[in-house]
Amino acid sequence: MTGTEPSALGPGLVDVTLNGRIRDRPPAAFEAVWERWAEGRPAAPNQWAALPEDLRSEWLWLTEKTTGPDRQGGVFHLDGRHVTGAYGLHCALGEAVNGPGGYYGRCWHSLADCLDGGFGLVPPFTLVWHDFDVAGRSFADDLLEGKPYAEAVVERLRHWGITADLR
Repeated sequence: MTGTEPSALGPGLVDVTLNGRIRDRPPAAFEAVWERWAEGRPAAPNQWAALPEDLRSEWLWLTEKTTGPDRQGGVFHLDGRHVTGAYGLHCALGEAVNGPGGYYGRCWHSLADCLDGGFGLVPPFTLVWHDFDVAGRSFADDLLEGKPYAEAVVERLRHWGITADLR
């Protein structure tokens, strides 16, 4: 550490200079996400829904430590009304299986990690995806393995033994 200075993020905060470089400051917009988490994990669903896609990504970073012990079976409902991009899909999926502010992957690769265990729910289980058509319309051009991202996720879930009921 070679120096400190008051932070632009607020009183009582300090930016630290390491080896002559000031660490990149996060965008000020991230503060809105952090403030929602300041008093702990959200208690109500869809608190991420009003965020733009880049802030949904930040939301997902905060959810990573919100899983409980692995369990199996059951029926879980994904509220698809706000699934308008890949990060929204992962926000909604985490909430469906691990409650408000829950985590179940933040991208294609971390979803596979979750399905393998250690993130609160392992297959088999049933996922009822309400308003699946919103994802189909919203990011149909976001392709993964030649398929729209939402369809590729459904295919992956089914491959792992999850019953995906699209409504």
